[in-house]
Amino acid sequence: MDAGHSQNFRDMITTGIVARYGASLTRHQEGERPLYRSKEEREEAWRRKGGKDDKATWFRKAGASTVMTVPATKESRLAGLVREALQSAPDPTGCKTMVREQPGPSVRQCLVRSNPLPRRSCCRPLCPWLRKGEECKMRCFQEGVGYLAYCTRCHDAQLEEGKEEGDVVEEVYLGETSRSSVSRIREHVSDYKAAMRKRKHLEETTAGEAESSSWMADHIWSKHGGVQGPNPEDDFSFLWWVPGASLYTVSWRKP
Repeated sequence: MDAGHSQNFRDMITTGIVARYGASLTRHQEGERPLYRSKEEREEAWRRKGGKDDKATWFRKAGASTVMTVPATKESRLAGLVREALQSAPDPTGCKTMVREQPGPSVRQCLVRSNPLPRRSCCRPLCPWLRKGEECKMRCFQEGVGYLAYCTRCHDAQLEEGKEEGDVVEEVYLGETSRSSVSRIREHVSDYKAAMRKRKHLEETTAGEAESSSWMADHIWSKHGGVQGPNPEDDFSFLWWVPGASLYTVSWRKP
């Protein structure tokens, strides 16, 4: 009610919740499925169904290896044109692309805030807003974001050489994720640290080079001799934006 939802909308949500609970209670009384299950019982039920779908695997059951999301248009014209273009070009071996339409935000989403009083801080150490010294207000939980990353050490070294900020040449990494910015940052930093530890171990024990699964580690080895900074999390800076929403960006570190 405080968020602005109408009485009819609240009645609809409440009715749906009660109906779902009633169906669960009926299954429990008929011995079909217990009303309360342990974690092990829920995992066993998902195993019998072939696994729980998530954002990374749901499309694989349709035989696709990746998903391309396009805006929804009248009569799915844009999606149809993209599918035709993909069919005219052969896919790489073992790859198949699924085209999925993504509807735009509803009028209710534009006018009503689900959380009108967000917390000022999420208290997460990798939050880009907190690292910049600003109030987070739970914005770092926004999913479906694009991002750009660059090496702060290369950036700072060029400034020390006398270059102006606008003349600095960056080696950037462009990416997008269906998850939140903090989740993707955590994954990149974790891969970076793990790849550096693995490569240093192999360099000390063998004469060969280790294969890296982190673009951050590859850059440090090729440009900085494999020497990390005092805090590896500060070796790279990230810039984020949310496609389709109000355009805003947030840098990884303080200006």
